[in-house]
Parts: sequence; C-alpha cells; structure tokens
Amino acid sequence: MPTHPPLDRLHRHTQTKRTAKRTTPPPTPSEPSAGETTDRAAHYPIGHFGPQHGLTPAQAWDAQQLLNRANRRRPLRGPDAQARFALRMGGIIAAVKGGRVGNSAFGRKLHGHRGGKVMARWGVRHLRAIAPLGSQAAAAKRQEKKALQDTDQREAWNELPRPGGGAGARPQTSVHWPEEWAE
Repeated sequence: MPTHPPLDRLHRHTQTKRTAKRTTPPPTPSEPSAGETTDRAAHYPIGHFGPQHGLTPAQAWDAQQLLNRANRRRPLRGPDAQARFALRMGGIIAAVKGGRVGNSAFGRKLHGHRGGKVMARWGVRHLRAIAPLGSQAAAAKRQEKKALQDTDQREAWNELPRPGGGAGARPQTSVHWPEEWAE
C-alpha cells in the first residue's frame, strides 16, 4: 500500500498543533509577580484597567483577563482598530460593573431576548408558511362570534311579550291585520 508523504506531513503538523494547544499554559495575568510582597487589595494589577474606570482591584483583574482573551481570540486589525479597541474596553467595563461577568443567570435571561424582530428578520419563510393559519383562525372566530350574536338575537326576539300571552306570537303593531293574513 503506497504512503502519501504530503498527507502524512499534514497529519503530523495537525497533531503537533493540537498537542501544543492543549499543553501550553494559559497566559499569565497582568499582575505583580509572586516574588513581590505587594498587597493585591491595596494596588491595582498592571494593565489597561484601574481606578479611573471605577473598578475595584478584583474587577480590574477580571476585566484585564477578558480583554486578554478577546484580543487573543479576535485580534483587532485595520485602520479603525484603535476605535474598536476603545469600544471593546468600554463593553468590558460595562459588563464587569454590571455584574454580568460569570453570571450564568444573566446568560439564561438573555437567551431569545431580541423580541419580535428575530422572526421578522430571519423567519420570513416560516411566517409566510403559517400566515394562512392565522387568517383561517380569525375567520373561524368571526363566524363563531356571528353565530353567537344570531342566537342571542333569536332568544331576545322569542322573549318579547306577545299578544294572546303566548311566546312566539306576532308582536302587537299599530297596523290592523285581517285575520286571514295573521296565520
């Protein structure tokens, strides 16, 4: 059976990359090294976030971790990278201050949060498919309401007082009817 050297090289390369990803330690946090005896509560970690953003030292550390992860996963490039970096920092600060970092309840609450616009934007085919069902249901409801109204009117008509005391007889009018027409 012939071997395929280029394919073997590709498999080796892929396996090396996968192993390297699993074995490399995570990036170090931007904070004083363990050799320094600084009090972490008194000093902010080294990084982009600090007291000027209204964050506590622990929040600043969390924010820096989020920024590091975002920059690692989605690096900003291009002419507007500086502006997008400022927006990224603003979003991270808002999330940390708002208590949304590490809050799984917030994520569950946010699920399906776009309201009625999601179906209007993305579910047009589905909405067109179910549109006749809505019109049929509305027509059935109108028929049911009309039938109920007709029944109520008939019952009200039958409840009217009749000459001769019997229900269902002709109502008294000012016109004189000959006896043979009344039957």
